Amino acid sequence: MAKLMVTSDEIAQLLVGAGAQGWTVVTMGAIAVPESGRNAYAVNVNHSPDKPSHRSIDVGLFQINTFYNPKQAIKDLLDPEYNVRAALQILASAGGPPNGYARWNTYKAGSHAPHLTEARAAARRIGVPGV
Repeated sequence: MAKLMVTSDEIAQLLVGAGAQGWTVVTMGAIAVPESGRNAYAVNVNHSPDKPSHRSIDVGLFQINTFYNPKQAIKDLLDPEYNVRAALQILASAGGPPNGYARWNTYKAGSHAPHLTEARAAARRIGVPGV
């Protein structure tokens, strides 16, 4: 079983292991903090009073939404490695950095910004070049 809470260094390692490079490691590492609080098992249920048919669940480190990603099984998204790979696939399918970061509301709201320094430090500690 995976750890419940992960560190910034572990998130950076997961991102690099899934193929992220450079500033993508930093930005995605910063996005993970307000999304899940670094909780690999974070689950949030969404519902819209205006759209009763729009019920979904946000799952894992990057709070992957089951409405917009229906092919992703919840049990798989609770695995941090799988969740990170899914997040990078979402990023790529949205055009990659920097525009793809907007798939996460915390990025659009700027909630990730206070965590950029720690995410960059983590990337440097694990040897990510160019950051």
